[in-house]
Order: sequence, then C-alpha cells, then structure tokens
Amino acid sequence: MRDDQIITVPEERTLKTVAFEIRTLHAQAQQVVLGYAIEIGRRLTEAKGMVSHGEWGKWLEEEVSYSKSTANNFMRIFDAYGADQQSLFGSEAKSQTLGNLPYTKALRLLAIPEEEREEFVEANNVEELSVRDLDKLIKERDEEKKAREAAERREKETADLLEAARAGQETLQAGVAEERARLQKQEADAKAAAEKAQAELKAAQEQLKRAHAEPRLSEKELKDIRDEARAEVEEKVKADAAEKFAAEKKRLESAAEQALERMEAAQKAAEAAKEQAEKAAEERAKLEKKLALADADTVLFKASFEQMQEAFNKCHGCLMKVEANSPETAEKLKKAVAAVLDSMKERV
Repeated sequence: MRDDQIITVPEERTLKTVAFEIRTLHAQAQQVVLGYAIEIGRRLTEAKGMVSHGEWGKWLEEEVSYSKSTANNFMRIFDAYGADQQSLFGSEAKSQTLGNLPYTKALRLLAIPEEEREEFVEANNVEELSVRDLDKLIKERDEEKKAREAAERREKETADLLEAARAGQETLQAGVAEERARLQKQEADAKAAAEKAQAELKAAQEQLKRAHAEPRLSEKELKDIRDEARAEVEEKVKADAAEKFAAEKKRLESAAEQALERMEAAQKAAEAAKEQAEKAAEERAKLEKKLALADADTVLFKASFEQMQEAFNKCHGCLMKVEANSPETAEKLKKAVAAVLDSMKERV
C-alpha cells in the first residue's frame, strides 16, 4: 500500500440518520406528487374545455376513472399553484414557498385566499406542521376571522344605532323647538287677549259709570212741561210726561244691563285667557322634561330592548315547533331559556 493512498472509512449509520433520510425522501416524494398533481390538473382543465356539455362526468369515469370531486381537486391545485408555462414533468409552482409543500397540505391551503396563502405559509412555518396541525390552524384562523367579522358587524350596528339615536334626538329637539315657539306665540296671543279683555272690562265699567251719572229730567223741566201742557187736557199732559219718564228709565236700565253683560263677558274672557296661558306653560314644562330625558343612551336602550323582544319572540316560535316534534327536547330548551332569564333578572 502506498503511503499517499486515502482510505475511506464508512460512516456509521444510526437510527437518527435513517429517520432523517426517510423524512427527506418523503418530503421530496410529496413535492413530486404536487408537481404531478399540477400537471394532471392542467390536462383535466384542457380536457374539460374539449368535452361536450353534459359529458364531463361520463368522460372522467370511462377515460381516467376519476370522480368529479377528485378531478375538481386536481384542477383547483393547478389553478392555485401551477405556473403558466407548459411542461410534461417536474412542473414548477407559481411560488417556491408553495412549491415546497406536499400535495395534502397544498390541498388544505386552498381554504386560504390566494392573496393571503403564501404569507400564511411563511408566518406559520407550514412545512414543519403535520396535516392535522395545519387543519387545526386553518380552523382557528377561520373562527378568528368569523369572530372579527362578527365584531365588526356589531360595531357597525352599534354605530348605526348611535347615529339613528343622534338623528332621532336632533329631530326631537327640532320638534321641541318648534313646539316651544308655537307655545310662546300662543302664550303671547293669550296675553294680548287678556289685555284686550281687561281694556274692554275697563271701558264697560266707565260706560256703566257714565250711565249711572246721567241726570234725570229736572224739576224745572217737569214744571215747564206741566205749565206748557196745562193749556191742553191735564190728563193728556200727565200721560205724556209719564210715557217720557218710563222710556227714559227703560233706556237707562237697558244701558246699565248691557254694560254689566260686557263686564261679565270681559271677566270670562280674562279667566279663559289666564287658563289658556297656564295650560300652555304646563305643556311647555312637560316638553322640556321630555327633552331632558330623550338622550342617546335612552334611545339606544329602547332600540336594543325592542331587538331583544323580537329575538325572544323568534325563539318562542321555534320552541313551539320543537315541542310539537320532540317534547323532551323542548323541555330542556325551556329550562335553558328559564335559566338565562333568571340570570338576566338577577343582573337587572
């Protein structure tokens, strides 16, 4: 043996070495499977464009022994991962990150939107995950997305309710302002009517005073009348004088009666105007109290309470249907509803 000859010592193989080689070969095999799956999907897509309408299922069964669901999976794999160029074998994926995945994981990842798929794979190190862990991760992502969308919907509904409450409050405030202006005008009109009635009362009192102050025929006038009439028949003169006296008395009594009637009417008008003004003030106070209570929280509570009532009515209708088909299930549901109501009652 020459001194410069190199002797190669076989590397000692261990269970870890064998396991590593198996995992490597398995991953490589799965990647090859994904490449072939892409090519199969490419050709299935091409074939579907050639098959007559209604003959696709029959062609799959007779020519390649595929079900429609299997063919759809292959075509979805090609659409999601396949590169645009044509190749017979060793198909390249659109993304190197996705191209390193086995077929089973690539198929699971179709549940992730295309624009989020590659970022999801890199962020969660999908290559190192088992298929079961990947399914769990996708499920958790979907549940989180649904929860987030539900929270966004609730937030939007709450914002809509608050906006509706604000709009309702603004409408109420505008109505109250309009009603306040109307009541103020009504109060001013009532005050003007009261002042007018007071003036009429005062005028009636003055007229009554003047009516009582008007003098009757003086003794001199009566004597002159008697003297002038003495030339005529004395009875006729007396009759004429008595007639004039009675007429004058009747006129004065009528004037006094009219003045009293006007005074009474003026007093009634003043009382009515005062009552109307008090009623207007009371209505204004009620409206101002109503405005003070009409805040956004009250309106929001009312809207939420109506929604709760509507939901309860729907639940009750469903419970009646369940009871018709399964009384035992209905009884359990009733107990659950009663428990929730008791809990809500304790919190109020």
